[in-house]
Amino acid sequence: MDAVYKSLDTGGSIPRTFHLIGTYHGWDPTAVYIAGYNYRNPYGGNVNNSYAQKVHIGRPEIMAIDLVFDSVGIDATNLFMHSILSF
Repeated sequence: MDAVYKSLDTGGSIPRTFHLIGTYHGWDPTAVYIAGYNYRNPYGGNVNNSYAQKVHIGRPEIMAIDLVFDSVGIDATNLFMHSILSF
C-alpha cells in the first residue's frame, strides 16, 4: 500500500493537491519519492489533483527541479556527485 503525505492549496481559484513525499510500492518499494505524482505524472487524477510543476530545495533555492521543462538548477560552491549506476 502506498503511504503519501499530501498538501491541499485552497488559496487560488482551483484547489490543488500536492504529493509532497511518499512511498509508491508499485514503482520502487525501496524508494521514497518527492512529488511522486506531479504535473507530468498525474496518473490516478488530473493536473489539479497532483499539481507539482517544480521542486525547490532550500530558500533561497539551492536546487530547483522543473518538471515541466525537464531542467535542474543547482547553486552550490562545492558539488559532489557519485553514481552507482552504469550506462
